[in-house]
Amino acid sequence: MAKSAFYKLVGVLFAAMPAAMASEPVAPALKSAELTRCNGFNDPKAAWEAVAAGAEQPLPLRSLTPPVLLPDGREFRTWEQSAEHGRTFFVAQRHPQASDDNPGSEARPWKTIGRAVAALEPGDRVVVRQGLYREWVRPARGGTGPNAMITYQAAPGEEVIVSGSEPLAGRWTPSTPSGQSPLASAWMIELPAPLLDGYNPFAERNISDAMSDNPYNRGGWDKPPYTLPRGLVFQDGRRLLQVAEYAELAQADGAYWVEPGGRRLHVRPCQDQPPAKAAFDVTTRPFAFAPEQAGLGFIRVDGFVVERVANCVPVPQLGAISTMQGHHWIVENNVVRQVNGLGLDYGRRQTFIPYEVPADTPYLAGVGTIVRGNTFLECGVSALSGLGLIGGLVEDNYSRDCGWRRVQGLAESGGIKLHYLKHTLVRRNAVQGTTSAAGLWVDHSNHNSRITQNIVFGAEGNAFFLEASYGPNLVDHNIFWGSSGDGMLLTHTGHATIAHNLVGCCRGLPVRIAPARPLPTGRMIDLETKRFSASDHNRLIGNVFYGFESRTPLVPADMDNVSDWNVFVNPPDGKPFDLAAWHQKTGYETHSQAATSSLEFLPAEWKLRGLLPTLACPRIPAVTSDYFAAVRSDETTEAGPFVKLNLKPETVPFTAGAGTRKLDGAVTD
Repeated sequence: MAKSAFYKLVGVLFAAMPAAMASEPVAPALKSAELTRCNGFNDPKAAWEAVAAGAEQPLPLRSLTPPVLLPDGREFRTWEQSAEHGRTFFVAQRHPQASDDNPGSEARPWKTIGRAVAALEPGDRVVVRQGLYREWVRPARGGTGPNAMITYQAAPGEEVIVSGSEPLAGRWTPSTPSGQSPLASAWMIELPAPLLDGYNPFAERNISDAMSDNPYNRGGWDKPPYTLPRGLVFQDGRRLLQVAEYAELAQADGAYWVEPGGRRLHVRPCQDQPPAKAAFDVTTRPFAFAPEQAGLGFIRVDGFVVERVANCVPVPQLGAISTMQGHHWIVENNVVRQVNGLGLDYGRRQTFIPYEVPADTPYLAGVGTIVRGNTFLECGVSALSGLGLIGGLVEDNYSRDCGWRRVQGLAESGGIKLHYLKHTLVRRNAVQGTTSAAGLWVDHSNHNSRITQNIVFGAEGNAFFLEASYGPNLVDHNIFWGSSGDGMLLTHTGHATIAHNLVGCCRGLPVRIAPARPLPTGRMIDLETKRFSASDHNRLIGNVFYGFESRTPLVPADMDNVSDWNVFVNPPDGKPFDLAAWHQKTGYETHSQAATSSLEFLPAEWKLRGLLPTLACPRIPAVTSDYFAAVRSDETTEAGPFVKLNLKPETVPFTAGAGTRKLDGAVTD
């Protein structure tokens, strides 16, 4: 192709994307009431001024290394600075002299984290030593800037568990349910009132009362699992299966049933052993880390193990760790496991019901939150979720086996579920093995955000889902593999660029851009702008699709969508794909290429193995490097997530919470 013609074509493809050096737009005069709405932060000047706010003086914003561009061509910048601490206090539950009457020194530490909460002032840090802390940590105040944060830190190298459960002690008797035939292998026990202390999750339904009036309720929310109690039961560390009817205890051991009223449990222990020979825990708290006051800022939570929390299923979005509409939080290096609902919540709002945002929403709620290096294991609904993240950074997190509550009908389940992203970067996260949920779901009103270098494997649903967003948004250099649904699903979404992704071995289509369609509430609209749905001006450029045979991207026609410069690769034993016939039928894929090769993703080793052909494609202005940070700078670059598909890239650690995952890239056979 002639150089001039190529430039012209690139200009057509990316006309909707501002140039990287575009001048700053003039921000409209935004009243504080307007900024309670997330879409007030679509304006980049308002968003970045908010990220730089919160302290006495505007915060300096710095580049990442290497710099990363957002879809509008502007650089993503962070407020984070090197940690500095004034005073450091200590909590050491197992220390022989530990007492909350102590001064909190290393020699005379406190016994509970709650005692530290009362003492911490901006700039202070508490280091918590090894132990099992059965408490709800409720930060009483926030910091005043990046150099005066309040830090809660687990002692490096030590396991510090904050648990939402308590041991279940009492008298076990043979199960005798009222009006039902007793099961010989089942036992029952009363839940002591002091154990519950004002909150009884065994008397609270999974679904909140607010969801009853949700306009998206298509029915079924008045049945299990939505109506099951929130309380969880553990035997010798193993989470037991909750059943909806007493008779279901006959079907399997290791299960429990909550008698109506929520004060008596009927348990069939694992292997039908007598309960007196086992240790039982029950969840009793709705949070592990969460302030009671909304809107606190500059708080760091680092290195804890959070487990066994009896939170609700969304909405509202309330995680075991909750920022409670805070701003400039850093939540990093934690492990969150075995919780009923969400592992972590962030954001400007905790619910979209009602649609109108309350006027008392904290001004900086959801601004600047950083979620980094956490591991989420077996969260009932999702690893993390929230509504409204402005100038946020979600990176290097690992989610595994989330979604087991199977409440996908609420449309809030996912390995990672993100909403209302504004000028936010989501990168290098790994999602593995979701249950009845998408792997990575980016939902509603997302603007100028970038989803890059993520890996989703084995989702029981769509690997990636972008919904109800009108851009610009950029989804690039991700690996979506082995899902039971589509590789990538876009619904009611426009102005998205899908580029340099590797999508393989999914049961559905590689990419499905669903045409706008009526819903029970009418057409899908942006909840804040009331904008009508569309599936227009999307760009699919430079992706690699493996193992789909004749299943090709579904892209609505006559909506100014583009799908081109993609590589369609079938395994040697696959059905040949007739790319020429597909182009003649749809008009798409003019410059795309079909090939035959073998490619294998090894999740146990986090390796990608195989050979793929290369294809030159236009470089998107915001894309300056590949999956492994190899530079992309020319007007043309290579399709797929790697600059050299047929060469072994440098081995780069893929950090994922408490462990390290590696992806060695495309390895030559």
